Amino acid sequence: MFNLICLTKTYNLNDMQAWLAYHSTFVDKIYLLDNDSVVDIKQVAKQYSNVEYKQIHGFADQWHLFADILNQKTDIKFNEEDFVCFLDDDEYLYYDLKQNFNEVVNNQFKSMLDCVMLPEILMSTIKYQKKRDKVLPEFSTYRRPDLSSQGKAIICWRSYSKYSYTLQDTEKGHVPWINGLRYSDVVGSGVSKTTYGLTQPDIENQPIALIHYHVKSTDDWNMKIKRGSAANPSTESRQNGSYEDDIHKNIKFDGYKILDLTMKNTYTRTMKTVTVLNDMTFQRSL
Repeated sequence: MFNLICLTKTYNLNDMQAWLAYHSTFVDKIYLLDNDSVVDIKQVAKQYSNVEYKQIHGFADQWHLFADILNQKTDIKFNEEDFVCFLDDDEYLYYDLKQNFNEVVNNQFKSMLDCVMLPEILMSTIKYQKKRDKVLPEFSTYRRPDLSSQGKAIICWRSYSKYSYTLQDTEKGHVPWINGLRYSDVVGSGVSKTTYGLTQPDIENQPIALIHYHVKSTDDWNMKIKRGSAANPSTESRQNGSYEDDIHKNIKFDGYKILDLTMKNTYTRTMKTVTVLNDMTFQRSL
């Protein structure tokens, strides 16, 4: 069973609707953790039978929260060898829709490790925009050709394992220490001992990939600065370069030169399928 957990402080209802509509078609269970969003995402979550909505108020302390979830110190529970993945609401999982998603995930565990890393593929626009009038997969179609990047983890959960994101303070990131060790199978390459992995030259030929729409528009960035980080206090976030007031100084700002419509097309096909299924359900209810 695949458990997808999203801690969000969202400000755009259309983005949340798109994210849930897409991922709910192939993920077994989604936990939507609402950290004082400024829009009513609870009503959106109610539309999906496999989405469970929960509220978190104040500073979420992301790293300790995620460890507590994995160590079963919250009311979110897993079964032995469940898959667990933490994603943000501006990150999408790509895979070939002709394949079975859980089988694709299972095939990425190539060693004896209980962690797979998906290095992020950064997507934005070729020219930076002040405003945005589309959801992220439709708006951001240019890829940055990074050779390596930080990633997110898919964890094969085991009850006897102990999980931590803060065992060492040298490198914070979304790959946990499991029983004191931080090793992961990197999709498309080898084993990593950090939160970084080699990225692949395209999206379409990867079995599974993490698409991150970090740089969006000026309006989006101003809202991101205003809401702050769920992982770090605002002063620390600015010091490490991830939350600069001026987006042009952001470490992920520039370099989006390769047109890549893979994620946009995958999202569009998925939404068409959702529309057809909804129409069929409506017709049966008449």
